[in-house]
Amino acid sequence: MCRRLTRSSSTYTYHSFGLGIGLYFSTIRAMTALVLVVGIIHTPNFIYFSGPDYSNNQENVPDLLKGSAVCTETEWVICDDCLKDDFQGTSWLRDEATDTIFVRHNLCDGATLLTGMTNYSGMLFVLIAAIFINYYFKAVEEQMDEDEQTAQDYSIVIDNPPEDATDPGEWKDFFKNAFDAHVTCCTVAVHNDDLVRTLVERREKMRMLELLVEPGTSLDIVTLAGIAAAKERARSFTGNLMAILSPGVPEIFARMAVLTAKVQGLAQLDYPVTNVFVTFETEAGQRKVLEKMTVGQAAINTNRKSSVGNVKYLFRGCWVLSVHEPEEPDSIRWEDLNVGFLDRMKQQLFTALATVAALVVVVVLVNLVNDWNNLFTAYTIAITNSIFPMLAKILTYYEAHPSHGSLQTSLYFKIAIFRWVTTGKSWLKVLLREDQQYSF
Repeated sequence: MCRRLTRSSSTYTYHSFGLGIGLYFSTIRAMTALVLVVGIIHTPNFIYFSGPDYSNNQENVPDLLKGSAVCTETEWVICDDCLKDDFQGTSWLRDEATDTIFVRHNLCDGATLLTGMTNYSGMLFVLIAAIFINYYFKAVEEQMDEDEQTAQDYSIVIDNPPEDATDPGEWKDFFKNAFDAHVTCCTVAVHNDDLVRTLVERREKMRMLELLVEPGTSLDIVTLAGIAAAKERARSFTGNLMAILSPGVPEIFARMAVLTAKVQGLAQLDYPVTNVFVTFETEAGQRKVLEKMTVGQAAINTNRKSSVGNVKYLFRGCWVLSVHEPEEPDSIRWEDLNVGFLDRMKQQLFTALATVAALVVVVVLVNLVNDWNNLFTAYTIAITNSIFPMLAKILTYYEAHPSHGSLQTSLYFKIAIFRWVTTGKSWLKVLLREDQQYSF
């Protein structure tokens, strides 16, 4: 990991953790302050619910629940036209002799003007605080980004280059002439995702062969072919069956040979340019380019030349470029960089439907277990919450994301929604399920 030594107040500090750690602790600090203030706002409710005017001072309520809206002051009242199904979640009983239904009536007044205004005040504060916290996070991120110098601070990415603009020298000359900015590095990304994926798989197979052969063995094609042939000839019938489940050197070499031929074929094709990553010598050069070339999306889509302040900012004198700051180089998923928007939406729609299907199955399972034995409901929820993240990772693996941050966000939402539905909703149903019948 690269470290930059910076000087502050005659002391040196290593910045080797990146922005994520700092933003994490800033988030914890902001949320702690938010929850603390919301708790203070709700103090009048705590005092009222634990006071003498509500449920007799909550004498029969456990200490940890005092101050909540738990009410133990109830009475049984006759309901002549009630049915059991009318009172799901409410305690009820029947007098078998007279066939009279009684329902439990709550005598506590939990809907006063004070409690309502307090709740609304807390909700309004959270909404307003969420807006300010958003600005706070942006300010913190900008401050940390200024202190933590990375390749992102010196780079731009162009999303709509001409398909034939493959020469890095042309891009270097353009930024030199238009902005007097020195280009240190230029990466021209083309639509060769199949070639990249094939190269990655070939490298994985080569690594597997390196681990399977004797140390120091030459990894040239002829040597590997001879080793693969010798091992295949020496196999027994059982060995051939085992190779189906656990491929050995012959199978891996055969796959690598196919991948090698595929790479040779794909390398002969011409690929259009899709993205251009430019890294400048100075951060000032990057900011100058962003300031002068950032225009609206409508102007980019229609190539409206008048949206650019100077004709020298037009690439080749006629092209309005879409320029913005890129992701960190190590967070870009190069294999999925050129996947189209519609293809990504199709993939994410499929995984979303699979997540919903898993939710339905688990909710049905939890309800069945709850009807059978409430004790095992918690175990079922805990087990499914442990298993689903593994399924979510498999589903997210089949999604195309331009960056690892986007992939992790997708995974987070799947797991969060699943656990919210299975844990929150299931436990709510268990707690409210008080429809057991009693008899005199």
